[in-house]
Amino acid sequence: MSKTLLTVLILALAITIPCFAGNNPYYKVAVHVLPRDCDRNCVFGMPDIDNACDINSTYHGPEEFEIFPVFYDLTEVYCLEYAIEWTGDYSCAYTPCGYSHIGEILWSGDWIAQCFDGCQPGPVMIPGWGWMEMNTPGTICVAPPQHTGEIKVLDCTGEGIDNPVATYCAGVQGAAGDDPCRDLVRATEPTSWSSVKAMFR
Repeated sequence: MSKTLLTVLILALAITIPCFAGNNPYYKVAVHVLPRDCDRNCVFGMPDIDNACDINSTYHGPEEFEIFPVFYDLTEVYCLEYAIEWTGDYSCAYTPCGYSHIGEILWSGDWIAQCFDGCQPGPVMIPGWGWMEMNTPGTICVAPPQHTGEIKVLDCTGEGIDNPVATYCAGVQGAAGDDPCRDLVRATEPTSWSSVKAMFR
């Protein structure tokens, strides 16, 4: 697929248009946190996460650490759009892993839309990671971009867009994170598809 077409798909995610529910109706999003690894890249050194219980959502290590948005309980994904928010006036050096993207995550609330070079199977997708330095307690969350108000995943049909049924924030430097393994999640606004959805498993 050409980069031009991928860009069109990304732009379609980034604007509010009528769309159909897709093939990922019960996915969730969490934030995984690890100590900084200067040798990490999109091919080597990414976390090995098979399910929610592999997600480390509370971190009390050194001030420098890395964050990973984790989309899971997916069937398939072609493009996605999300923002990341955190406590305090800290910056983030974010590296997206994909074929094409628009947007950049540098400050809390920044957003990005990414597409991949072909259909990516579930159940877990880690679309990138960010390096941060934070010396006060705080939380880090995958959040809806302000311009759309929705976290979006586009399935491999190129027509179906879904929103997560739950989001789980990480806690760092003394703050407690949500526990996706125990399904303890902070309250979120209902998605555009439904305010109550069944859990995937």
